[in-house]
Amino acid sequence: LTKQMSHVAKDVDTLTYAIQEKIPKSIQANTDYIKAKVKEVAEDTKTRFELMESKMKVTELDWNINFNLKIAMDEENLSQKIDDNSERLTNVEETLASLL
Repeated sequence: LTKQMSHVAKDVDTLTYAIQEKIPKSIQANTDYIKAKVKEVAEDTKTRFELMESKMKVTELDWNINFNLKIAMDEENLSQKIDDNSERLTNVEETLASLL
């Protein structure tokens, strides 16, 4: 009986140690791990959002560049038309001068 009580006392001591030391440390370790993962996911989400935002800015810049190119081409076409019309006007003036 004394031997059994000694084993029970050891078991109680082991359980008490587990309850007081091991379990809280294990819970704390798991809590720290969860906090680290939450932070990692938050940073990943922030990075993904920033990437998406950057992609939108690049798309907007691309659109602006294309728009500016179109304007430049339109201006070049207009400039060419003005030059053509000036040449025609000069030809008409020369023809009128020769007729008079």
